[in-house]
Amino acid sequence: MSFALSNMFGDDKESKISFYRADSVIELAQMAIGLNSNRGSLKEQIDFVPFSEEELTGLELVQTLGETNCYAANKLHFDVVAKIQSLSDLCKVAMQNNRMAVRLSRNWLEKKLDEPRLSNCYAITKIADKCTCD
Repeated sequence: MSFALSNMFGDDKESKISFYRADSVIELAQMAIGLNSNRGSLKEQIDFVPFSEEELTGLELVQTLGETNCYAANKLHFDVVAKIQSLSDLCKVAMQNNRMAVRLSRNWLEKKLDEPRLSNCYAITKIADKCTCD
């Protein structure tokens, strides 16, 4: 196993990794804000690598609740337990297709924090009964 793969997935024959499925810009924002709620700032720049459903064929995705402070983002979470070779093949497909990470900037996130659907998100307000993003 290459050094890069072992650093990414560990040395085990199987690895469990998290995926989030976002079908809209609002879900992408919820996911980013939710993940950032466990970091230093809700507006912290964050990068994602997108995959198509076709590219994920053959991997077993199990929907589980994420561990963010955004209830809606948690519902977008999937665990994948797969053999290292399957994950390696997924990375190779992404590289062969010149896949680039999607970068969500501080500026983009700051604008999303002001959107009405997200402005009462628990990740932002910490007031559970006012959350409207779910």
